[in-house]
Amino acid sequence: MKPVSAFLLTLLALAPFVFAQEAVQRELSETRIFLGDVGDDHKISPDGATVVYRADQDTDGVFELYSVPITGGAPTKLNGPLIPGGDVQSGFQISPDGATVVYRADQDTDNFNELYSVPIGGGTTTKLNGTLAPAGDTYEFQISPDGATVVYRADQDTDGVDELYSVPIGG
Repeated sequence: MKPVSAFLLTLLALAPFVFAQEAVQRELSETRIFLGDVGDDHKISPDGATVVYRADQDTDGVFELYSVPITGGAPTKLNGPLIPGGDVQSGFQISPDGATVVYRADQDTDNFNELYSVPIGGGTTTKLNGTLAPAGDTYEFQISPDGATVVYRADQDTDGVDELYSVPIGG
């Protein structure tokens, strides 16, 4: 048996690193506070460019909505200012064209979840539901396949009487 040169041994040891595609891991969320967490839902935009997620990264226990480029960068807060005790609920959706995020939050009145839309890159939030009945709430919603309309269930007119409503995604 012939001895193997040190050069050949080095090449064999490095082969997995030289010939394998470089794997890159990036942290996308920026937990800015002690014990801040990313929520249990996140979604990738249809074009694969943006990740939208819920986190309590600015205030512990207050979940808000953020978007960040999938390649990394600074996250952008999507929801409008929350009232004390307010949170963005799980179950947000991205429109089929990837331009808009629709979410539920008790953003204006604590414990009364309303429906909002916002551009995926940030900007002005728009309330989608009409005025809710006292103790009314919005529940499930769905964006139409063409991305133009949001259909939602709410007890908007009469508390305890759930009905379906539709609204343009821009309000």
